[in-house]
Amino acid sequence: YSDIHAKNKKVKNSFRFDTDLEYISLCTKNLVLKVGANGISKILLHLLYKYRKVRGESFFEMLNEIRKGESGKKFHELIHYISGELVSSSGRLDLKKIERDLNGILGEPSISFGLVDGQSNVNFLQEKLGSNIFTENGISVGIGTIHSVKGQTHDATLLFSGKYDRKQDFKHAIDNTEKLGPKYNKLIYVAASRAKHMFSIAIEKSAYDLLAKEELFTGFSKIMIT
Repeated sequence: YSDIHAKNKKVKNSFRFDTDLEYISLCTKNLVLKVGANGISKILLHLLYKYRKVRGESFFEMLNEIRKGESGKKFHELIHYISGELVSSSGRLDLKKIERDLNGILGEPSISFGLVDGQSNVNFLQEKLGSNIFTENGISVGIGTIHSVKGQTHDATLLFSGKYDRKQDFKHAIDNTEKLGPKYNKLIYVAASRAKHMFSIAIEKSAYDLLAKEELFTGFSKIMIT
């Protein structure tokens, strides 16, 4: 997960985000179920190091300090709180508590999620990050632009093409002009590489018939929806 989400991808298992809230957005139920509380621990450590690094400390100096004394106890309690809440039936996180506890471990009020009164749970976290997530029968579906999902992975991805011959029309994928070809090929690659199991494309029938002649959909199964 760190390789996927890290902005500095030259350093393995490295995190470097612009806002503190982006670090916490990595804390998900799926992460806990996959790698356990250790995944939450790594995320919090990298957030804390964002500020300890300014002091000139190394990551391992910070780690050794946290392992000892009261800070270590608070750190482990926070890990268990986040992990437990994420896998519980409610799955709600008190972001104000997390912010307060992290600053207590840090020893200074530097970490801020930009919260105001009445905004303290995971629903606000999704709103703050600009996510449109809808959940029904235990299945979550997120809607967003290609740019908004860069760095993410999903079980399945559905890419919608724009109106035929408009700016976001899928036909630009086979446009070999210097201006449009590379741009749209890159965007489609980003969209297609988000999916772990299934990638689908929604496109108007008239546009599909034209693009099918270019063998653009080789390997796809066609489903007609009316």
